[in-house]
This record gives sequence, structure tokens and C-alpha cells, in this order.
Amino acid sequence: MICSSAYSKGDYDWLYANYLAGRDRLSEAFSHLRQDVPPRLAVDLCCGTGYMTRQLADLGAKRIICVDSSQAMLTSLWTGLTPLQKASSDINVLRGDFNASDTYRTLRRALEPGRADVIVCRQGVGYLDPVVLMQVPMLLRPGGSFLFNAFAKP
Repeated sequence: MICSSAYSKGDYDWLYANYLAGRDRLSEAFSHLRQDVPPRLAVDLCCGTGYMTRQLADLGAKRIICVDSSQAMLTSLWTGLTPLQKASSDINVLRGDFNASDTYRTLRRALEPGRADVIVCRQGVGYLDPVVLMQVPMLLRPGGSFLFNAFAKP
């Protein structure tokens, strides 16, 4: 795991310069999922405005759980979904800080009785506590995928 110092130091010029390359690498990794059966259950951590949620819906994910602490971001996510995306996937929104244990427990309950086929985290990994981040694999089914991008300045 790579933790980014750019978030805390405010080095946004460097961060933006590397944004497009990171987005493209995540999209490339995400495209490999398209060769498999669509996920039955997906989680979008730190979902923000829902870029990856829309990708998951377009991929054919049956159920998507979106987690973010910002109500404004979650509202933007919901209004950005097309009617087809809303109709084709059961999209659930969970407002909460994933670093908080109560949000993690709520997400675990929302996943019951199974575990996620795929978990995505686009740009939010740098905001997650490393101890919390280490719990993500327990949310995945065996053989599931955790796809994320993070910025780290050498």
C-alpha cells in the first residue's frame, strides 16, 4: 500500500499533473473486470461524485453500495446516474466516514450474507487510515478484486 503525502502537504499542482495517468491506470485495471461475469455485489468506497459507481452500473453490477462522508458528494452521485443505471442496478448509498468503526460495521451488515465481488476506491485511499484499509480484504469474497488508485510523490 502506498500512502500519499500530497494530500496533507497540499501539493495540488503535482497531484493534478498525475491525476490523468492514475485515472487511466485504474480504468485499465477496471477493464479487466469486463471480461468476467458482472459483479453481483460491488462496493464503491469514498465514492465521491460516483464516477466508479456509474462504471459499475454500466458493467452490469446487480447491487452497488456507495460509501462517502459527504452528503453533497452523495447527492451529486445520485443526480449523475442515468435512469438506466438506476433501473439496472440496486444502488444503495451509505453516508459515513469509512475510517469510523461504526461505518465499517454498518457496511459489513449491508453486505450480509455475502461479501463483495469487487471493491473500488478511486482516489480515496489516501484519506483512509492504514489500519482500516487493511480490513478491506475481509469485505471481499474469495477471489474478489480490490481496485484503487493512489498518488504518491517519490
